[in-house]
Amino acid sequence: MIDPAVLELQLEKIRTEVARRGGFTVDCGWLRLLCPDELTENQRFAQIAAIAQREGWSFAFLLDGSVHFGAYPTATMA
Repeated sequence: MIDPAVLELQLEKIRTEVARRGGFTVDCGWLRLLCPDELTENQRFAQIAAIAQREGWSFAFLLDGSVHFGAYPTATMA
């Protein structure tokens, strides 16, 4: 099981990179949720989707098993 405190530390690093770069790709080394021995594929998808929704990010699973999180563009009013 993934320690919630460890997950929060991992998410804080991802938040920083998404804020700086507009997006960030993570793999199992960055986010334990992505490691096959931690969760089933369905559980991983549900957890990643919940994180992205909570953080206000888009996400995409990549072919190599990593996930790209991205910031939604901010709308500007003219």
